[in-house]
Amino acid sequence: MRSFSLILLLCLGLICHADEMPAVYDAAIAGDDIVQTPEKPVNITVDFNTPLVTISPDFYGINVHPVPASVAFANQDLVAQLKPDVIRIMGSHRTHWYRDANNKSVRVDSTISPAQGQYDFTELDALVQGIKDVGAKPYLAIGFGAPKWLADSTGSKRLRRVAKDRLPEYAQYMADVIKHLNVDKGYNIRWVTIDNEPENLQYPIQDYVTLVTLATAAIKSVDPAIQICGPVTGYATWKQPDGRKISFSSSLQMLKDAGMDYDGIDWHIYATNPSLVFKTVDIVKKIYPDKPLIISELNRDWRYAGEAGKLSAQRNTGWYSVAWLAHCYDQLQQMGVSQVHYFCLGNGFFGLIDYHQTQVHPNYHLFKLMTTKLGRQRVQASSSDPAIGVIATNDQQQASVLIYNRAQHAVTVSWPISSTDKVQCWTLNEDWYQAHKAITDSKTTQLTPTIVSAQNNTWLIPARGVILLNGFTAQ
Repeated sequence: MRSFSLILLLCLGLICHADEMPAVYDAAIAGDDIVQTPEKPVNITVDFNTPLVTISPDFYGINVHPVPASVAFANQDLVAQLKPDVIRIMGSHRTHWYRDANNKSVRVDSTISPAQGQYDFTELDALVQGIKDVGAKPYLAIGFGAPKWLADSTGSKRLRRVAKDRLPEYAQYMADVIKHLNVDKGYNIRWVTIDNEPENLQYPIQDYVTLVTLATAAIKSVDPAIQICGPVTGYATWKQPDGRKISFSSSLQMLKDAGMDYDGIDWHIYATNPSLVFKTVDIVKKIYPDKPLIISELNRDWRYAGEAGKLSAQRNTGWYSVAWLAHCYDQLQQMGVSQVHYFCLGNGFFGLIDYHQTQVHPNYHLFKLMTTKLGRQRVQASSSDPAIGVIATNDQQQASVLIYNRAQHAVTVSWPISSTDKVQCWTLNEDWYQAHKAITDSKTTQLTPTIVSAQNNTWLIPARGVILLNGFTAQ
């Protein structure tokens, strides 16, 4: 397995230079993240008295797929139990499907601006209120694409860009949205982005620079305190009218050189190998040092149609995604990323919950463990083998340890500690998940702990799973 991984990484090196991302929008370009199972017990150490990093109070984010609040928050308790810090939404369009009396699939579309000068904020208000009702903070992307009345007729009919001569109107539209939300309604939305994935909307990069400049001025004139983040690009190449295909890092540098001084740097990354995720952080830090870092969409695969969509659903919602997400969160916290938004809340291809809310996917339980049982002050912890990762926290003398396993088989971990505590132990393994994934009567089965002695010298970490120990009395 290690030799195979090495070959994949060498291939990746041929595809991109040190500061470039792959030129192919393929989530699996860097291979997978499976680590060889150790042949002997892995030693871990935890020092509850030595701080490592403080996890941002906005770190644990989720996207709501562009659906109405009645769909996204149909089961409010399921969302509230996750205790997300931030929930990100698209601000212009909503689409969802339902079955009519004849069991026929019916598509419903809505927009906040059906015609120039006309606004219907009913759905947007409901989404923002839904976010606040579950105790999270809203993050707004004004997009994906412009209202129909603003759209460039030569662009994509599905993803609507705006022609250069109408960019001032689009900027004013964005300011109108923020005025309604933060001035008229007092929602106090702290973060906003100027559209979403401009490379997929196929904006010429100079037009996008113009849009950001105009929209920033217009939005800040309405609410000077709001944070404008961007460029909200994925790691795909950005095709230009002259045929050039600009890479993730090159486009970011071009925007920096053009004076795009965002309040936070926001980007998307879908990759089966976490090393590619971490590489994007290094690139962003180099180009935009000392800015808040926001990965506003994260998952293992972005596709949702045909055979590729089936593979995407397997990657994103299958059991192996648990160790992937634990490792991503572990390293991204240490790299200082302030927000990471899982894509997404409810969807059969990407979600923590399936679209019709009949079952939860494995990362629902991992996300909940990390937001409810871990603290925010991380302390020093280490492992003797890359198959095992350790996240330890010590907040207000209440300490917790999460141990995750990136190997395909269970791994024994040796951790001789002197604590005399009786601690709670949550074990998230595939057998338990498969037996309890169904949502019944609008409720999901809760992962429950056992009480164990902290004097245990060894712990068995399930294949691609986690255990979380909570309740240490750390000095």
